[in-house]
Amino acid sequence: MINDSSNLHKREAALRAIGGICRSTAYVVDPYRDYPTLLDDLLRILKTVMSNTMRREVIKTLGILGAIDPYTHKVFTGSVQSATAISTALSLPMNAEDSKDPRQDIIHWFNYEKCTLDEFYPAITIANLMIMMQDEDSQNFAEIAQAIVTIFRSLGEMAPLYTEQVVPRLIEVCRKTTEQSNHGTNREFFLQQLAIFVAIIKKHAAPYMPAIFTIIADAWKEDISVKMVVIQVLTEMGTAIGNDFSKYTGELIPYLLTVLQTDKTKERVLTVKVMESIRPLTYCIVQHLHLVLPPILIILDDISLKLSIRQTALDTVLHMTQQVDVSAYAPRMMQSWHHNIKVAEMRDKLLLLLIEIIKQLGKFFDIFKRGVDQKLREHALDKSVHYETYRKLAQRAQMSRDVITSSVFAGSNGNLQSAQAAIRGDPGNIYLNNELHERLLNGSMDSANSRHGHRDDYYQFGLEDKKETPKVAPTTARSTSELVTIQITKQRLNKDLVMSQWKNEHLTSKDEWLQWLMKIRIGFLKSGSSPSLRAASSLGDQYPHLARDLFPAAFMSVWTELDSEVQKDLTACLLRAISTGIPELIQTILNLAEFMDHSEKGPLPITHDVLGMWAEQTKAFAKACRYKEMSVLKSSETAPMTFRRKITLRPNDCQSLITYANKLNVQEEAAGVVRYAERNDMNFQRRGRWYEKLNEWEKALDAYMEEKNSCTNLQNLDKNDVETPEKAAAAEEAKMHEMRCLEALARWDELNAKSAIWAEQRSQRSDSIRDEINKKQLDHKMAVIAARGAWAVDNWERMAEYVSVISENTQDGAMLRAVVAVHNDENTKAMGLIEKVREMIDSELTAMANESYERAYIPMVSVQQMAELEEAIEYKRCWISAD
Repeated sequence: MINDSSNLHKREAALRAIGGICRSTAYVVDPYRDYPTLLDDLLRILKTVMSNTMRREVIKTLGILGAIDPYTHKVFTGSVQSATAISTALSLPMNAEDSKDPRQDIIHWFNYEKCTLDEFYPAITIANLMIMMQDEDSQNFAEIAQAIVTIFRSLGEMAPLYTEQVVPRLIEVCRKTTEQSNHGTNREFFLQQLAIFVAIIKKHAAPYMPAIFTIIADAWKEDISVKMVVIQVLTEMGTAIGNDFSKYTGELIPYLLTVLQTDKTKERVLTVKVMESIRPLTYCIVQHLHLVLPPILIILDDISLKLSIRQTALDTVLHMTQQVDVSAYAPRMMQSWHHNIKVAEMRDKLLLLLIEIIKQLGKFFDIFKRGVDQKLREHALDKSVHYETYRKLAQRAQMSRDVITSSVFAGSNGNLQSAQAAIRGDPGNIYLNNELHERLLNGSMDSANSRHGHRDDYYQFGLEDKKETPKVAPTTARSTSELVTIQITKQRLNKDLVMSQWKNEHLTSKDEWLQWLMKIRIGFLKSGSSPSLRAASSLGDQYPHLARDLFPAAFMSVWTELDSEVQKDLTACLLRAISTGIPELIQTILNLAEFMDHSEKGPLPITHDVLGMWAEQTKAFAKACRYKEMSVLKSSETAPMTFRRKITLRPNDCQSLITYANKLNVQEEAAGVVRYAERNDMNFQRRGRWYEKLNEWEKALDAYMEEKNSCTNLQNLDKNDVETPEKAAAAEEAKMHEMRCLEALARWDELNAKSAIWAEQRSQRSDSIRDEINKKQLDHKMAVIAARGAWAVDNWERMAEYVSVISENTQDGAMLRAVVAVHNDENTKAMGLIEKVREMIDSELTAMANESYERAYIPMVSVQQMAELEEAIEYKRCWISAD
């Protein structure tokens, strides 16, 4: 139910139920093992759902379930065998969910195998649409299928490459809608979409035809409207596949015969539809003419039916006669001809039918000629436009019969014996006239070649002036065929429209910037040169996550159509957007820059320093590390003669790389940077911080103490040196790092002693020193450490004092205030602060989850702490009620 995107209230209720059950039964962490996809499902909601209420409920449920260790989560999902199977894993594999995501393969293809943009656009669009189609409860299958059909039409000969990815899922969706009686409209729509797909991919649909016929069999049980669609689908599939459809006519014929033989309605709508559908399928059903033709002739002879229905039957019989050899059924057809020639409205087409029968019967028509002539004279048809053609053909048939008779029986005993042997069917008989032998065996005056439309010159003699016999066109509209043949090409970019969408000089509030982001996502999808991306633009309005996932590709499709000056204007707008500090904007531009780095049309013209700075601010440390490395490589010189790049790291570079490596849990890289600094005799003024990043807290504390002692000795040597605000701030920063080391080492007494000294000295600072310290937010950081130290020893008064220094509008400030409020039994205030923390942690958790769960683990711990605080409040309320 939590994956049911069609009903937000149902998902929210399911989340509340999960949270309530797990909290009441202490069933925590274990659900991740019992339901390996649960954590990914919950995090996916954060990535895709925009409702604030829903997002708060997800965060609350995650807190109740608890923060599971990232490696253990990989074990539960099957990414690794067990927690003890691998002792050291510097680079763990993708989780099972990612490995099943088709988008990962396409991104890998684009990044490392260098596919072209024209190949990438349809591939990534189809992959995203298929991910959406995997949602079992989606209510927008029709829109998704329509978008995919449009993409396939634009692909042309490349469409079969994606058949295996799309058609099986479309068949599955169609099957489920067929089984659900409340999805009648969707059922008909998906049947039509299947027909269009078959028309596009043609012979490549062969592996899926059995499954399609299974769906058709299920749909045939429904009402007349569905049956009409089924007949149309069968016709369009047969027309598209052509003669290769013959192998499936065994599945088709029962549906046609059921209608022709059992439809007793007054209007015979289904019957008319079937007869019209038979015409384009004539070549395919030639092996089943003995089943199909007689019921149609019965309808033609039924005088109780409307004339229009009988005329449709006549059109169908005439079409079949013009296309294939029906001479074996000539006696039955001539009976219908005699029966219906009295109907004035049908006489012209009956004469055309008579002409086609003569062509196929040849000399054997002579047995019908007397009766036909009598009917023609009786109805005064001997003066009609088609009579002269009939007369010439009948005359040639009579002449050919006389020639054959004289050739076989003209006094030759051998020929007489040959004729008798032919009647007996003796295969050893050898005719003196091989052509005559062939025709007699065929049971027709035509030769074997003439059966395929190549008439013997003898039978065409005297008909040179005959006008071409008009073919009877099917009355059904070939909508699918026409639709498939429409060529979808690249769209010319409307630069003025696109430029008006990305303008952002006058935006101020966060809501305005987020609306701007959504506008350019949709706008670039609609305006891009790729037909595949444009096909998904209508869904982008309904599914913001689709517009987000396709934005890099859509941006590139627009970017490649712009000249250099317009590209500079667009880059300036992106720089303004990233400078706002809004996490959503920064993440979008960082992802865009990463995408363009792998493209032949990239990179994005924004410096690595700028991208790295904002990546660090949004805690996207993997990107920050990469941009720092790129910046170092760019600033390094190439050694002469060797053409090798000489890497030169500055102290600030080392500091940044160590920080990023620590955040990414790659301590080996951080240790390597430290080794580099030692080998190159780098100035170790910040050695303590480097050890701190390596989590070597003892060494870091010793280094800070050495720096402190050296600074004290220097001050003793120069007592006249005036303390400047900068020096005071540097001293406070050193104290802050000492306190952080003491907190990590759980040396609470020492930490609380330093905290008390800091609190006393804080009130004695001058205004200039206070301003300098506030710029670096040192008081805020030290107050957080001091409050945690007081909390650890249950010194609540000191904790409240320290917490008052921290801003309530920060995550630490709100959380620590909530702890104090719970201790003071201010439960309402505490609940409000807990909700405030969840609101602030939302964007951070979502950003980290977009990278990996391992990156989101620290925010998950904070989320769990909020849930534990709520449990403490609930416990205290129950305890008070019991008293």
